[in-house]
Amino acid sequence: MPTRPPTTHVDARRFAWLRWVNLALAAGTVVLMVVGFSVALPEARVGLLLGAAALTNVALHGFARRRPWVHEAVVGGLLLVDVGVFTALLHLTGGSFNPFSLLYVLYVVVAAVSLRPRWIATVALATVAGFGLLFALEQSPGPPSGGGHAGHAGHAGHAGHAGQAGHSGSDGGMSLHLYGMWLASGVAAAFIGAIVYGQRQALAQRDAQLRAERARLERAERLASLATLAAGAAHELSTPLSTIAVVAAELEDILDAPELGEAREDAALIRAQVQRCHSVLEQLSADAGAHAGEASVALSAAQVVQHALRSQPDASRVVVSIAPDLPTLSLPPRVVARALRSLVDNALRADPTGTPELTASAAGAGWALRVCDRGAGMNAETRRRALEPFFTTRAVGEGMGLGLYLAHEVAQGLGGSLSLDPRDGGGTIATLSLRGHDA
Repeated sequence: MPTRPPTTHVDARRFAWLRWVNLALAAGTVVLMVVGFSVALPEARVGLLLGAAALTNVALHGFARRRPWVHEAVVGGLLLVDVGVFTALLHLTGGSFNPFSLLYVLYVVVAAVSLRPRWIATVALATVAGFGLLFALEQSPGPPSGGGHAGHAGHAGHAGHAGQAGHSGSDGGMSLHLYGMWLASGVAAAFIGAIVYGQRQALAQRDAQLRAERARLERAERLASLATLAAGAAHELSTPLSTIAVVAAELEDILDAPELGEAREDAALIRAQVQRCHSVLEQLSADAGAHAGEASVALSAAQVVQHALRSQPDASRVVVSIAPDLPTLSLPPRVVARALRSLVDNALRADPTGTPELTASAAGAGWALRVCDRGAGMNAETRRRALEPFFTTRAVGEGMGLGLYLAHEVAQGLGGSLSLDPRDGGGTIATLSLRGHDA
């Protein structure tokens, strides 16, 4: 089960508790009108309304035990049912003159903290329509649908006012005062819904920023741990590897006789493999961020490109294009060059016989370094995970899955970004945007 629900789903357990609160308030409204205002009411109808609403909430609690999220259409539908139940209870306990009709706004608040705008608007309109229905029922001739008891309800506690409202309504429709109350309820519902939803969105955005920052810090901690491990490995292995290299060189000199040619070749192979081990340790240390604290110097885009291609075996296949008049930026040279070299290396591997393109152009006050290949490209899943540490599609032993991740971290540390986009006709466009500091 996902840790966060889809945007179309709502926490079922929380919503069920909110409904219990609303039902308790509705029941409290009935009790206060009966006890405090001596309103007579049909107990059977009131009990049926509250019981039906409670049963739907019991069912919702049972659903929440099996699945924590419920679709917003279900939540919106239940809120509309609650608005209808509350409207019926108000009609049976004084109608629009019931002072607790202000509790309509609670349903708008619940919608605003749980649903998307279209459902918030639907619930708000339902509350306005319910309030208007109370006015309309009071203007209808004859006793309300609640029978004799309901008729007494309209007079109890407010007999004079209710009677005047009824007579004035039958003579000339709803009075200006009632129209004003209706309009005010609609305006209040709209403003409350908008404000609560806006605060909810702001909190969600803040939560997303905090999660992103927490993830960034976790990546930085993993990177620091890897750098420490790589530096320690390089330090511990450098001495024995240097000793093996010296001994292998001496063996080559000793085994110079023609009849010992095969043994001399073995010694040369040992020395070559030791040199390779040295290179691997240096690469591991660099990839793990050993140069993260490198000082920045004034660099041109041409210098960065030249440095990135200097140790690339297939650099001759790369077609380079650098726009004129690019600004000079203050950047850490080895870090930036290594990040760009990772993109070039990926492009050369993706298109082993082609000619990847490396272009440098202006991007605001910085550069956009684009590496374009004509390989098979990335599928959606690979593109989504490409910037994760230790994710690689290469064979075992051909890469650690840190190149793109570290390039992304370098770009972000310099106020830029790294993006991977599909190329028309096949292939990938990797764009390294750098800002640095004006030099």
